[in-house]
Amino acid sequence: MSRRSSIVAESKQIERNVAEFLEGRRLPAGEWQGPGDVDVVSRYFIAQVKHRSNVPGYITEGMKQIHEALAAPDELRRLCPDIYDDPIPIVVVRTKPGRGRKAQTFVVLTQIDFNRMAAR
Repeated sequence: MSRRSSIVAESKQIERNVAEFLEGRRLPAGEWQGPGDVDVVSRYFIAQVKHRSNVPGYITEGMKQIHEALAAPDELRRLCPDIYDDPIPIVVVRTKPGRGRKAQTFVVLTQIDFNRMAAR
């Protein structure tokens, strides 16, 4: 198996894994007929799965900072007395607006935290 074909096989498996945890199904290449592209459809979500060796540093740095903050529950409670005992950590990324482009806001969380959120 060539390196390229093993990368494609790995990407397909990751899409299958995402489909499983979203309780949906992976769409094989060419099945989506509309504009854009969709890798996974489920009852509540549609997903485009990106498989990369790493993510932008601002996402990993943001997650690191928020997980460090979770180690200070007394400070969290001081600032927000009615906070849940186990809050869901998220990173919010907002793009800058530009000529003819509105700002966009993205919410990023780990799969583990997504599953905890869904279980609530």
